[in-house]
Amino acid sequence: MQKCLAKLNYPIGSVDGVFGPQTEAAVQLFQADNGLVADGEVGSQTETLLKKRCKGK
Repeated sequence: MQKCLAKLNYPIGSVDGVFGPQTEAAVQLFQADNGLVADGEVGSQTETLLKKRCKGK
């Protein structure tokens, strides 16, 4: 997930496999940019859309 967020130019800090505050903030930005509830949690809608956007890059 972090690699995908980084690929989409969201500021996640380093790709370290830890879902920390920077990753949560990046998820919230991604959600807001894509019309989802920006709660920072990676539910099924967020995960599906993130994978779709990442494949398109």
